[in-house]
Amino acid sequence: MANFESGVETTTSPPFFIDFTLQSADFHTEWQRCSLLANYLAEYMAYQFPERGRAENLISMVANELLEAVTHLTPENSTLALECAQLPDQVQISAQFQVRAEFVGAFKDWYG
Repeated sequence: MANFESGVETTTSPPFFIDFTLQSADFHTEWQRCSLLANYLAEYMAYQFPERGRAENLISMVANELLEAVTHLTPENSTLALECAQLPDQVQISAQFQVRAEFVGAFKDWYG
């Protein structure tokens, strides 16, 4: 999003943003793809940090755990969306997905 102050354009976009929309069936049939995508994402995002190795390791671990949890919850015939943004003081990783029918009650109880 762009803002104009004193006739000069400033941006409010994160300095880095990437998103993916994926078929959950790919992750159900090839579980290793969670790790592959997490490692790719981490390597790509870590380039923005002075301690790249540490950042890559941390981002990869968090992204992989999120992908594995989401894959476990999603039906095979659905899609999942993964978004990553580097904000001034944090990295934000989020997922949008459908929950399998048998997990809906437990998911609502846990998530609120």
